[in-house]
Amino acid sequence: MIWVSVLIFVAFLTACGQILFKFAAMEDAPFVKKFVDVRFILGVVLFLVCPVLTIFALKHIEYSRYYATTALNYVFVICGSRFALKERVDLKKLIGIILILIGLFFYML
Repeated sequence: MIWVSVLIFVAFLTACGQILFKFAAMEDAPFVKKFVDVRFILGVVLFLVCPVLTIFALKHIEYSRYYATTALNYVFVICGSRFALKERVDLKKLIGIILILIGLFFYML
């Protein structure tokens, strides 16, 4: 169970990295300067850490369980975009989040 928790954490870190990339992209700066933005660099660091954690977890769980946890990226990105980027979450997205969570619950039993 600890390794599933690690994969859930990886999904969270991946979503954080994507949101950091969005912040860097929104910066009003020349394109090249965005690559030295601290948010961009932190996003890259997260994207480098995630595969390492995933490899450790994959030694201990089935690949199908890993792949199912990647669906949480959608949940974390939508939640992160709502709270960090102040984006609107409509009913369709909310229903999608609920269906993903219900599906993962039954899949992981």
